[in-house]
Amino acid sequence: MLTRSFATGILLLSSCANAFQDTVPVVAWSSPHSSSAIDSLKDNVPSVPSHTQLIEALVSDGDLCTFDAVVVVGQSGLHATQLAALPSNSNLKSRLLASSSKAHFPYVPIASSADSRTIVREIAALCGSASAQWPAEHVLENTMKHVLHLDLPELSDKDWASYDVYLEHNLDEISSRFDSHAVILTGTRIRDPTLITKRQQPNSLSAPGFINHPASSFANATLPVGGILARYQLLTPGLLLSLLIAFGLLIPLLMIGITALASIQNPIRTEVPKGPSLEKKNQ
Repeated sequence: MLTRSFATGILLLSSCANAFQDTVPVVAWSSPHSSSAIDSLKDNVPSVPSHTQLIEALVSDGDLCTFDAVVVVGQSGLHATQLAALPSNSNLKSRLLASSSKAHFPYVPIASSADSRTIVREIAALCGSASAQWPAEHVLENTMKHVLHLDLPELSDKDWASYDVYLEHNLDEISSRFDSHAVILTGTRIRDPTLITKRQQPNSLSAPGFINHPASSFANATLPVGGILARYQLLTPGLLLSLLIAFGLLIPLLMIGITALASIQNPIRTEVPKGPSLEKKNQ
């Protein structure tokens, strides 16, 4: 019984760890000497928010739209452990220390996360800004506000320090053009290699818009090909945790019940039947 309880505890701990693996981090900060709108995020959203709640909280009071540029940095496969492993003197942590306001949400459920291109289009539509890919293919006008999309290479097995250098190089160029800017760094779901890549099909979206708009605003969205598992993530961390808890408790109880039933035996008849000759002799 003790062994079964120990095994159940191991299952619960592993399920919690797997639940955190199915999350992406979101880090937001603003340039020095600019609006402190991002500081209010922690008060306006739950401790484990969705992308929808984060973006709605950022644009609800209009402060995000006051920046000259909003940079959305997306990376497929990014997890909070990669960011936590960065040294204190890394470029990203140095920028966070120098920023006017910042917020960090390490465990945003990936099931509720939107593609970074979708976030760019939503912010641009809400703020009335121009959206553009970075590095820019053409000269950006400084007279208007922009929402820029920087797509980091897909995360591989190597250390995130190399991406830290690449991100710093691009943010330096953006800072030289836009004094007032905000940056939203978010992980995204791992891309399916069987699907058409974003660079081959730049107008495709891997997830529908996450803020309620008329259906016409998503007319250009393309749903992923494949079955229902390719369109929706059914096995959420909460569902997996519930299944593991249910099986971890029910299976040991079922085994105990079967063992108890097997130990019950029918009473043995003690009276030996008498033959005809023995009955006649007794008479």
